[in-house]
Amino acid sequence: RRENESEEEKGVGVKRGRGGAGVGVTEPVLYEDPPDRTQTPGGKPVNLKITSWNVAGLRAWVKKGALKWVLEEDPDILCLQETKCPEKLLPVEVRELRRYPHQYWANPQHREGYSGVGVLSKLQPLTVTYGLGECECDAEGRVVTLQFEGYHLVAVYVPNSGRGLVRLHHREAWDPLLLRHLQVPPPLTLALA
Repeated sequence: RRENESEEEKGVGVKRGRGGAGVGVTEPVLYEDPPDRTQTPGGKPVNLKITSWNVAGLRAWVKKGALKWVLEEDPDILCLQETKCPEKLLPVEVRELRRYPHQYWANPQHREGYSGVGVLSKLQPLTVTYGLGECECDAEGRVVTLQFEGYHLVAVYVPNSGRGLVRLHHREAWDPLLLRHLQVPPPLTLALA
């Protein structure tokens, strides 16, 4: 790239619509706190950092350099939604993240490049389950639940009702099942969607 290349030429901070015409947008502030923060605003020590990100395509997310941010922020658990990437095609940069030896991926059974949820963790969970157990959407790779000592972590990619509400019946079945899924012991359930 040229040194004097404009931000628009680089594609930084530019959102492209269907027609490909650039619409100027400012770069998002991803996280305002410093990555090495050791206390909450109330002065309590921070002992667990969980991050959730809808990546809208894992392979493109990696190509855009998002792993640099992950390594700087260094969360203990990273939840990724809308990965759109079957496990066999995971980018090597993700599979080989030594900081995250425990990786769990829920992917659609019959549609490659659709939905998908991933959880990367430094901590080994007690148990891992996939789906809600009773929903047609379970085949779409939308839920990974990890049980840790004292809490459950549920990474979710919620189904959309679709244009014209064509999938509204899926959503109407999904919502009460998810609510029930979130009401299980132990005392704390964290849902990241």
